Amino acid sequence: MASKKPDLLIYNHLMVNVGQLFWRQQKVRTVFANLGMEFHFAPSGEDIFNYKTLSAFDRFVVMPRAGVAPIAEMSHEDFAAIYTSPDRLLGTTKLIREVLPTEAQAMSKEWKFTGFWVMESAQQVQEPG
Repeated sequence: MASKKPDLLIYNHLMVNVGQLFWRQQKVRTVFANLGMEFHFAPSGEDIFNYKTLSAFDRFVVMPRAGVAPIAEMSHEDFAAIYTSPDRLLGTTKLIREVLPTEAQAMSKEWKFTGFWVMESAQQVQEPG
């Protein structure tokens, strides 16, 4: 990273701290890649990758090494915005709208779906329509 920075860093729910750190320290454009229901579970604290856990990781791991704690320093609303912003990749299909809570269905109208991601591109199934 010292000699050349990437133009873009795409990260998933396991690397939210890294994505925010790259943006804060390196000014590298970052894009969150959702794979399913993270937008609901993480901001509401219903899984391990939530604000409390990731901000604690920031304070105890990221801060001593990098000198900043991007997740710990943001509000819960800013953290939730990472997961709900239309400016992210959605590695799922529009069919997920069928299982969304009512309040999330309105929010999902702005989302751009990329379809499921598979390693073998020949096996990629395109969504009808």
